[in-house]
Amino acid sequence: MTPRRILQTATATVIAAACALAFWQFDRAEQKRSLENQAREGLAAAPITVAGKPPEPLPRFRRAEAVGEYLPEKTILLDNRVRNKQAGYYVVTPLMLADGYAIAINRGWLPAGKTRNPPPEPPPPPAGKTRIVGALANDETGAFSLSQKNREGNVWQRLYLREYAAAKNITLLGKVLIRGGEDTSGETVPPPASVRADYKSARSEGYALQWLSLAALAAIFYAVLRRRIHP
Repeated sequence: MTPRRILQTATATVIAAACALAFWQFDRAEQKRSLENQAREGLAAAPITVAGKPPEPLPRFRRAEAVGEYLPEKTILLDNRVRNKQAGYYVVTPLMLADGYAIAINRGWLPAGKTRNPPPEPPPPPAGKTRIVGALANDETGAFSLSQKNREGNVWQRLYLREYAAAKNITLLGKVLIRGGEDTSGETVPPPASVRADYKSARSEGYALQWLSLAALAAIFYAVLRRRIHP
């Protein structure tokens, strides 16, 4: 095989592979954009009521309300949560619903203070029957963590609902209810950051453009080199 034929074959392979990967990323971006649109509609819709174990899994990115009683003795703090460039914690407390089921409530953010040892004492949640309004979200099972040790006392790095349920001896539903700014339960902890319906469609589009750029560069290099290579 001549050098020019080798160059043609290698360039064609690179361009074909890069274009295939680009169109795959464009397809992923379209799928993610569809999920983002569905999630935005869910967050804009009237809240669903979480009163006990539902017949079907609770949807992610959906406004919801829950009525029950907080279990303050089972509160945990999620470490390394930043708000306005200040380090702090998210305060998570289970809310006992009907039928013996509970749902983890992300009540809001607590500043770390000058020292982390001991951690700050979170304010008690509202007492008695309480109505919480917010948005449903997944736990952090899929989140990346550098530490193999997830918890130390009541300070956790990630919220894993199965681990949380086992550690506190409660039966939890499979979603977290993130308290929203419209909540009027009398909670004193500032609400967490707003839930965003983001499946990172823009990132997939960026990857697609990078692959197309690689294909274009391969074509340019071929056009330049083929003149310098004898048949």
